[in-house]
Amino acid sequence: MKGVFLADEMGLGKTPMSIGVSNAIPLIHNVLIVCPASLKLNWKKEWLRWDTKNLSIGVVQPGKKSFPITDVVIINYDVLKKYRGEIRERQWNLAIFDEAHFLKESKTGRTREVIGIKRSRRVEKADGTIEEKYAFPPIPAERYMFLSGTPIVNRPKELFPILQMIDPDGLGSNFMKYALRYCAAFKGRFGWDFSGASNLDELQEILRSKFMVRRLKKDVLKELPPKQRQVLVLEASGLEELLEKEKQTYDKYAESLKDGDFETPAFCEMSRVRKDVAVAKIPFIVEHIQEALEELDKICVFVHHHEVVDALCAAFGNSCVHIDGRSKNEDRDAAVTRFQEDPSCKIFVGTIRAAGVGITLTASSNVIFGELDWVPGNVSQAEDRCHRIGQTDSVFVRHLVLEGSLDERMAQIIVEKQEVIDKALDTPKVPSGAPEFKVVDVRTISEITLPTVEMTREQIKEVYGDLVDLPPLLPKPEPIEVKRQFTDEQEQAVLTGLRMLAGMCDGAQELDGMGFNKRDTHLGKILAQKQSLSLKMFQVGQKMLRLYHGQLPDSVLKSAGIVMEGKKC
Repeated sequence: MKGVFLADEMGLGKTPMSIGVSNAIPLIHNVLIVCPASLKLNWKKEWLRWDTKNLSIGVVQPGKKSFPITDVVIINYDVLKKYRGEIRERQWNLAIFDEAHFLKESKTGRTREVIGIKRSRRVEKADGTIEEKYAFPPIPAERYMFLSGTPIVNRPKELFPILQMIDPDGLGSNFMKYALRYCAAFKGRFGWDFSGASNLDELQEILRSKFMVRRLKKDVLKELPPKQRQVLVLEASGLEELLEKEKQTYDKYAESLKDGDFETPAFCEMSRVRKDVAVAKIPFIVEHIQEALEELDKICVFVHHHEVVDALCAAFGNSCVHIDGRSKNEDRDAAVTRFQEDPSCKIFVGTIRAAGVGITLTASSNVIFGELDWVPGNVSQAEDRCHRIGQTDSVFVRHLVLEGSLDERMAQIIVEKQEVIDKALDTPKVPSGAPEFKVVDVRTISEITLPTVEMTREQIKEVYGDLVDLPPLLPKPEPIEVKRQFTDEQEQAVLTGLRMLAGMCDGAQELDGMGFNKRDTHLGKILAQKQSLSLKMFQVGQKMLRLYHGQLPDSVLKSAGIVMEGKKC
């Protein structure tokens, strides 16, 4: 056996596990990593994070002829042919093939670059064994690791190219024998058909007993956090000039942007540049979704601009539904229902603010952010469309960012803030040990450092003895009942309505004609970011919802205590 097939579901740590193999085996010092182009920089980041041997690492760059002379080389499938000679000049200790379902078709160029091409003739050696000659051989390695979260037993034919590498003397030794046993192969009018499946239980048992490891999220759910987040940095080849413009614009207006004024020329200019970057990023988002669908059943995608929503819907057609600031109430409900119930609906696309509240998308536990929001709370709200009652899996969140973009810096900050908030909210409070006290010789209360933790009278007396004269207990005052003038449900409904209106506007004046008007944009967006409202804020928010009622669902208006004449709430 020459290797292992690691087939865990997405989000269970296949990347650090494979790096751990390198760490655990001292003889491994020469590693080739082959992956999709969109994952190269992420592999570099993860290797630097988990590697304990301090191996040097190089990434094959697009448009460059040189091949890295480093201990670890990361290359994408699409350029394997270009570096065929350089790859085969080295004997790799370990070759890792990420997203190995890319190799399911034996006749594609990238598969042949991995498994090699055999000549038609076979040569009998002196000892009587048969040797098949290659036009060019497989990628040479002492050990192979194939990583993929895609179940492979539904169409066993797609597994055979990997079996040729990983089990050449067993399941991968003879395709026809394998096909007759596990692919329900038969000869029809137009030749052999290998697209079927048979004896799957037997195949599953052999795979697991010999070289395949597969865990599902439900199998290890207790060991996983409720949410897992990853920032995936994409190569920005060809967009260097645009990203430099984005950087210069941000640097120019950084101080103005910190004020949070959404109507200043600085914010408008920054919004226009970010919109240009978002549009240029569309092909990268589409490519990543296509790759993810090889492994996942359903995906929720959150973006910011309407142009990005329209482009994604055009790219995925009837397998996609969407919600943005232009969506009518009945269209929102229909989109959610179809995504939740229709197996043919694979993708939900929504803008972060318009689709980030008030809906349930638990049919998926995988979230992709193609764009970001300035406010971490809005990103968390969008994540929680999947992380709600009814979700049985850990939610896996990926932020797609271009290398060198403003989003690359923002995403890491947002994820760090979210993790801090999650820890503060969700980590149970563990009682600490006894507080530290400063002991002094002068027996006066003024020189004793009192604890900053809460203590009972008995605990204080035990620690300080007669150093402290406790005042006598006073009778408890009668509680004063404070009556709120609005309910929690009304408060949340007003906040929901404000956030929906804020999500309909991209932050620059008159770019979309939706959401708040010029006069109300600044105040409306400030209120939309609040977690709770004072009475005055609530009244102003209600007034805004009443003013923009035509853009809001009836259910939100009703819950906010707003009844419009002639409008059913």
